Parts: sequence; C-alpha cells; structure tokens
Amino acid sequence: MFSAGKKNWIKKFFALIEEDSITLLPHSVNSSKEDIIRLVCEQSGLLYGVPNNNIFTSHLVGHSTRTEKLQLLFFEGLVLTYTLNRKGLIDEKDFLHTLCSFFKLELVPSKTWLGRKKIPDKSWLVEREIDERIRVQSSYVDKNYWFNHLTNPFLFIDVVAYHDFLQGKEPADDERQSSIELCLTVLAGMRRKANAQGVHFSEKLFKNLLNSSGLSDGQIALLGATSLEDSAYQTAKQALVQQELLLYFTLHFLALLHYRHDENLETPSEFMVEVGTELGLSREKNDEIFWEYRASLSAHSESFYNLLSESETKVITTHLSRKYRRVLGRNKDRLVQELKESQELVYLIRQSAKRELTSEEKEKVKSQSMDLMKSVPSIGIYLIPGGALWLPLVLKLIPDLLPSAFKENEVEEKK
Repeated sequence: MFSAGKKNWIKKFFALIEEDSITLLPHSVNSSKEDIIRLVCEQSGLLYGVPNNNIFTSHLVGHSTRTEKLQLLFFEGLVLTYTLNRKGLIDEKDFLHTLCSFFKLELVPSKTWLGRKKIPDKSWLVEREIDERIRVQSSYVDKNYWFNHLTNPFLFIDVVAYHDFLQGKEPADDERQSSIELCLTVLAGMRRKANAQGVHFSEKLFKNLLNSSGLSDGQIALLGATSLEDSAYQTAKQALVQQELLLYFTLHFLALLHYRHDENLETPSEFMVEVGTELGLSREKNDEIFWEYRASLSAHSESFYNLLSESETKVITTHLSRKYRRVLGRNKDRLVQELKESQELVYLIRQSAKRELTSEEKEKVKSQSMDLMKSVPSIGIYLIPGGALWLPLVLKLIPDLLPSAFKENEVEEKK
C-alpha cells in the first residue's frame, strides 16, 4: 500500500521505484529544463496549486484525499527538478541531502528515553517540511479558510527555487517571500490596469491569493493599493522579465484571474496580449500560455470551477464530503483484503489435518492468526458511529493494534 498522508511515504516512494511500480519517465532532449518544469507543473496542476494529475503516481492515488495528492504532487515536482539537473538514475541519498540543504533542515540529534542520541531520518524531516509547506495557515473563522482546501500555488515557487539551488544558487533566507512579493506586485499592478480598462479580473480569487501568501496584513494592504505609477511595480516588472519561470507563473495566474471560466475564446484577449508585450513576450509565447491555460481549464473544469465560482460554505462542505468518502473507501478495501486473507488461513488449517505444512505455510498461519486477532478490535472500531474515521487515528497512535491490511507505506528493510 502507498499513502502520501502517512509516515514513511517517501521511503515507500523509492521502494516502489525499485519495484518498477513507479517509473520516472525520460524527458524530451529538445526542450529546456525550464520549459519541461513549466509544462509538467502546468499540466499536473502544480502551477496553480491544484492536484489535477500526479506526475508519476496517478495509478496509486485513487483513494487519496486532495491534500494527500497535493502533498505527493509537490514532492514529485521536486523529484522532476532533481532528475533534470542530475544525469542518470535518481540517487535517493543525494536527493534527500539536497532537499535538507535547500529547506535548511537541521539534523539535530535528539535523546531517546534511554539517554542515547538519535539522528533524525532525512526522509522524515522532508515529509514534515512538505506537510508544512502545502498548508495555508488559517482557521474556520479566517477569511481564507476555504482556500486552504483548494490551492497553494506558491509551491511552484519552491520548485523554481530548488531548480536554481541545484544549479549552484544558494537561496537567501527570505528568497521565497521575495519571489512571492515580486509576482504579487506585478499581479496587483495588472489588476489596476484591468480595472482601468474595464476588463474582467477576479477580485475573490486575487483576495484569497493574497491571503494565502503568508504576507503580513500591512504588506497585503500595500499590494492592494498598488498603482501603475508606483516605482515598486515598475521595478518588479523589470525583475520579473529576468526570471523566466516566475514570469510564466505570473502570466498563467493572470490568465486565471482575467478570463471568465465560462468563456469559449479562440484567441488571447487584447488585455493579455498587451500585458505579454509589456513583459517582453512574443505573440507566439503569449498564444502558447493562452492555449496551455485553456487546455488545463478544459481537462479539469470541475477543479477550476470550484476554485473560481463556488461559495465558501459549499466548497468546505464539498471538500470534507469527498475526503470522508475516500477515507471510507480506503478502509472498506482494507477490511475486504483482511477477509480474503482469513479465507486462506481457514484453508491452511484444514490442510494441516491432512499433511505437514511447509515452513512458508506455517509462517502464513502464524502471521494471519495474529492479524485475525487484531481484526476484532478493528472491526469493532469500524462499526461504531464514525468508526471509519477513527481507524486512521488508531493506526497513527497504536499501529501494532491493527492488522497488516491497514498498515501503509511498509518498506522491507535491506539487509
């Protein structure tokens, strides 16, 4: 089993690569690294912070929640970036080492209850960091609560920064926030331009984009008041032109803010052509961004419709409903698997009355008998009201109380 929401999922990811259950596809030699990162992130939804398609694991995430898919998609974006910058097969140890250096994760030894020092596992540190980065810090009463359940587009900025890091650029402590401010300053100026020209610009989406940025209320207020004459806006435009991936990110999001989701346009609007020209893009590149955006919107209309149109209450309700349906489905499948293994146990016990079981069959009887004993409390938990939602919590707190069918991300240790 594989679940990005449970501990040890990064180790499981690499174990599945070794088993050929996950394939890291080669990339076109005719495209630049930057073009590949942009196109893959756009087609997967990572560019918008919406997990439309996982890059390498779409066949393994059928019962995953939206948050789990986004968590894994972000990780896959980092894997993709590493493979583009390192020749040959992916080196798990080196990859995790580069991530720890990039995220500035400290391998500080901790003391066990016996007083011994224990060095934290790099994969665990990266799992924890990714879990933190995908989340927009908010609460139910906060103005951007619903946005937390739909998108965190600034993950793409982390992927861009990691790409720069692998090419030898040491990230500054505030580089991520500086990049976010840069993109938002240009978008704020384009918002003012759109309002002046009387063209559509989604105020709700822009507001929630600001609220998910991690900027202070004072910084958000300044961005909201940005005018076309501000020196900060002019400086940001000049800086953005020099950073290809950030420029494309900004223009893709501007397309999301500008075009109405129910429009069926055949060519870019005059506004987008004007903006692209202002930022140094050729008409060909402007058309390319337009059609990439249209393709994503067409292929994943439901995700973008939720993002652009639904009320906050409906989004929260829909998100929680889908999440719990997936959790229920996952636990149902595990119980079915456990019952199938129990049938094999009955068969082996019957056979033991007729012949001597092999050592392998005896081991199966032993392990499945233990699983059967563990299934009793598991089924009891499952049957109580809301029990299906308690099982993941029980697994996290007391993993040995649950049968093997409920254990995820198990990796056979190499001897």
